[in-house]
Amino acid sequence: MKKVQPGSNAKAKAEGAADERGTQGRLMLGTLEKSLRVLSAFDKHQPNLGLLKIAAAANIDVSSAQRIVHTLTQLGYLDKNKDTKQYSVTVKCLSIGLHFLSTNSLIDKANPYLVHLSQETDETINLTMLDDVDVVIVARVLSRHILNTSAVIGTRMPAFCTAPGIAILSKLPEADAAKILDRSDLRAYTKRTVTDRRQIMAKIRKAARDGYATAFEEFMQNDASIAAAIVDAEGMPQGAVNIAAPYATLKDADTVRFSALVTRAAAAMSG
Repeated sequence: MKKVQPGSNAKAKAEGAADERGTQGRLMLGTLEKSLRVLSAFDKHQPNLGLLKIAAAANIDVSSAQRIVHTLTQLGYLDKNKDTKQYSVTVKCLSIGLHFLSTNSLIDKANPYLVHLSQETDETINLTMLDDVDVVIVARVLSRHILNTSAVIGTRMPAFCTAPGIAILSKLPEADAAKILDRSDLRAYTKRTVTDRRQIMAKIRKAARDGYATAFEEFMQNDASIAAAIVDAEGMPQGAVNIAAPYATLKDADTVRFSALVTRAAAAMSG
């Protein structure tokens, strides 16, 4: 029998991990990664950008930015203003997101429940998914009294101070939830934002016990949100459904009723 030297398993694992990292590095297309960073440089605060600002926002050199911007313009994803020489994203960029919206099974399954929940509550209903430290709206049914017209499909919100974020984190192993908080920018968005890490963990544990989470004016003024996580067959979170209502008109009885409705809807979408 071959004698195994002490530490040989650890060395083999380390070498294997190094090989995997090396393979990932060799397989990684740097130009594609930079191109996605260029597209991500544009937002509602910077809808039009010149070449130098694009390079700075994407953290790439001007020469690379010039080639990438030219390619994206030729492909129809960027448009150049002939007068200002600034670039903006085009409607063609929507086609990338549409592929996700039209092929995601959770969105397809959730839509009838979202509509029904909106009819039951007469409030805005959102379906969100976790992406690193944020939750992203992936489906939305608006109420007659629209709460926030700036929130649309694709809007990102910090997980730590939103009801759907807390609901999703409550279904993760606590160590994983803690790591997400470690990477998060725990800053105050309103006077009511909870930024103390211990208090946030307490909210996550409470949501795990109750089966739902609440957030009142923590991310936006006059925003009340009650959310429950949607889980797979193993109990891991796939997303969250939340009821968004004006905080000024929300009554305690509404919170009790909405928490029961949103929990029931999330359960129906789970598994």
